[in-house]
Amino acid sequence: MAGTDLPTADTRRELATTVQHLEESIKRVRAAAQPAGRPATAVQLSHMLNYLTFCAYVTFCANAQVGDAARVFTAAAGLDEMSLDDCPYVLVGEPERMRDAVCERRERLNVHAVLLGQGQGWPTVERLCRDVCCRTSIDRRTMRRFKRPCRRPEPDCT
Repeated sequence: MAGTDLPTADTRRELATTVQHLEESIKRVRAAAQPAGRPATAVQLSHMLNYLTFCAYVTFCANAQVGDAARVFTAAAGLDEMSLDDCPYVLVGEPERMRDAVCERRERLNVHAVLLGQGQGWPTVERLCRDVCCRTSIDRRTMRRFKRPCRRPEPDCT
């Protein structure tokens, strides 16, 4: 990325990325492993969430407000208005919507862990663990590292 506003260049790149873009990158990683004498699945993948909001950052919102949150993110990055539904770095909306996105991305990208970017407040992290990830089959060992157990785990999303 280039331009006059280099501090937000990476943000613009991330917000413009889709799950399909990451699928293409993963294919290149898998293809590079074999000539090196490694199995195609030698590298385990993680999923970084840099922009996580339950709308208004910590509170949950109706799915009808997701477009408003996307406009805030894209405007702050200097991008034209666009949907962030397929952006792998963003989760916005109600927990059920987020669970569906995490499960779909996990399936498409074969990720083994979800990582959170800097700046996520503890209430957001806790809510993500409790209401989103603990209700999917995301690596529960990762959730235990928070030293606050997942509550009410439900069946895998597979």
